Amino acid sequence: MRFLTRFDYRPRWGRLGELVDRWLFRPVFGWATAWSFDRLRLWLEDGTPPERSRDQAIAHATAVAGLAGVFAYQGLVPKLWKVDEGEVAIWQGLGMPRGRARRIVQAVGAIEAGFAVATVAASKKRWPFVIALAAMPIARDGRSQGRPVDPDQGLQPGLPRTRGRRARRRRAGNQRRAPERPASAPSLPRPPTRRGGTSMTSIYRQVLGDDFDRLHPKMQWRFGFSSIEETCQIGRGVMDEVWRGPWWTLPFLLLGSTRRVLFPSRGTRVPFTIANYAYVDRFGRETVTWCRRFNFPSRTRAFDATMIRSKHRDTIVDYLGTHQHLAVDLDCWVDPDGAMCLRSGEQRFYEGPLAFRFPLLFSGVANVREWWDETAECFRIDVHVANKLLGPLFGYRGSFTVGEHPCTADEIPRDVLPIREERRE
Repeated sequence: MRFLTRFDYRPRWGRLGELVDRWLFRPVFGWATAWSFDRLRLWLEDGTPPERSRDQAIAHATAVAGLAGVFAYQGLVPKLWKVDEGEVAIWQGLGMPRGRARRIVQAVGAIEAGFAVATVAASKKRWPFVIALAAMPIARDGRSQGRPVDPDQGLQPGLPRTRGRRARRRRAGNQRRAPERPASAPSLPRPPTRRGGTSMTSIYRQVLGDDFDRLHPKMQWRFGFSSIEETCQIGRGVMDEVWRGPWWTLPFLLLGSTRRVLFPSRGTRVPFTIANYAYVDRFGRETVTWCRRFNFPSRTRAFDATMIRSKHRDTIVDYLGTHQHLAVDLDCWVDPDGAMCLRSGEQRFYEGPLAFRFPLLFSGVANVREWWDETAECFRIDVHVANKLLGPLFGYRGSFTVGEHPCTADEIPRDVLPIREERRE
């Protein structure tokens, strides 16, 4: 079936109107008309509803734009415009001199930028996605040379080391060391701690206010510690299921795995470790790490984040990944069962001078619920990340137990700290 249509008009606003019409409005108007008739054709020939054709077209355009945008950014910003020292260190770790490593980084950046252009030009072809799926695991493995994922020791409190003047001030001001706690959480929540007459409470207690006391006592203990106590929490358990979305979500998940933000692996009965350390970052903000390790049979996957309480926004801000590029507002509340519930909200991207709000249409909304299981005497968690157009993207659910251990600021492992800290919230 074939539709033929023709229309013409005369633009207003003189020469300027003619230029805008020729290069912008007329092509867009013609494309939109052709698309609407093509959806009608598919409805008549194949029985595909126009709404489904629309959603599939938007999903495809989103995937193409996302893939091209990712490669354009990775090629231009950290490699060509501002050569990132971490990228150079990867090649230096392979035995190359600094000058040659820097030139290779720039060459790779040019290739990635060119691939972004080719992806848009060949948006109806499969080969850009095939190349991306093949290249991203290689890129991920290459980047991991600069910061390996240690499934166990990398999350444990380490030997004392110098972490700058702030750490030395804390060490001089407070020599108290918290006692070793048993692997099971205490039945009573910890009260606010004081130093020098100032009340120190966790960032979650500050945000929830009186609702914090509605949490189950075990959950109050879990979310109630702060840097003043010089302790950490290490949890171990099993995720009953780790899942991901359809094939078109793979490029985004693979890219995220290079910065420890989501990953494409999936499985059942996956051994799991989580490390929570509370410390004060270099901007004076109380910070809590959420470093997760999923030990799949073939490799260990990492999903890292650091959370702060933003006084300006009066909410929890979750910095995702190793470089705190993505800042996500979190809505927190307590459900009737005393569980901690979190939902992601506005998302902002920061890199050098770049700073913009990330459209939710092109990102995922995360829903997290963590609670204490009285029967099994363990913590349980359910994480679900979905996109309005692409559908479910990523998630996991399972159980774990948590032990609290003494840990000074100097003993926080390097692997759980972000490579860079972002001032902007």
